[in-house]
Amino acid sequence: MEDIGNSIKWAVGVITAPRTTGYYLPRTIDTLTTGGWNKIVVFAEPNSPIPDNFTGDVVKRRKIYGDWTNWATGLYELFLSEPDAHYYFMLEDDAILCKNARSYLEYTLPYLGDFASLSLYTPSKYHKPEFKGFHNEQDGRNTWSTVTVIMSHSGVLRFFSDPDVQKHRFFDIFKVGPKYWGGYTGNGSYGSGYTSVIDTVGNTVKDAVIGQWASKLDLPIFYHTPALAEHIGYHSTLTDDISTDANGRMSKDFIGEHFDASQWINQNVNVQRFTKLPLL
Repeated sequence: MEDIGNSIKWAVGVITAPRTTGYYLPRTIDTLTTGGWNKIVVFAEPNSPIPDNFTGDVVKRRKIYGDWTNWATGLYELFLSEPDAHYYFMLEDDAILCKNARSYLEYTLPYLGDFASLSLYTPSKYHKPEFKGFHNEQDGRNTWSTVTVIMSHSGVLRFFSDPDVQKHRFFDIFKVGPKYWGGYTGNGSYGSGYTSVIDTVGNTVKDAVIGQWASKLDLPIFYHTPALAEHIGYHSTLTDDISTDANGRMSKDFIGEHFDASQWINQNVNVQRFTKLPLL
């Protein structure tokens, strides 16, 4: 856990899996550090390469956990092992951040109120022209992206207390058949087709799980325009789709890993909390 001379404490985890093409974890760790987070736990699937210069903690999975299981287990481990953290930050191993994102976040968090989750990465479909700040894009099970997920302490507690979150590994909580619940049928790191419960059934669509939970509580899921992080995983472990801004798997306006977000501290914070105008 990390608390550098201030009252906000963070617990940070990165999930990683071996890839057939591309290796992005070193850049993710480097930009997390320049972003303001130095204590990082990596939750590594078997045979995942770890940078030689990484000095943080590595939790090596005893077998293939899969996307949802590695992420959810990692978040829950951070929650139980760092119970006094105020915020929990889980990243996938193909994200990069702008500089001093943490400082900017800690300045803006008091303006956001209660929320389900917050993402520094903003898929291109959520880009808001002529707007700077946080906007709510919660759309139930149709909500996109878990590249960079931030939850408060109370948010994590409510998340894991939800019956559907607990059941997702075992039952079709969306009641829509294999479209959401069945998982990936391509040829990524986790295997091909419906050959293994470990690889597929109930073991993906983290964003849909978070979105459905947030919808039940009527809580926002915030993204930022311009994007404070980017998804650089051109080739995915979970889909055969190539990442581009056109298909929504990259941002439209990432400010860049060398941009210093601390320069926005003490400026006005814009927050669009409602996805639709409230009824008067």
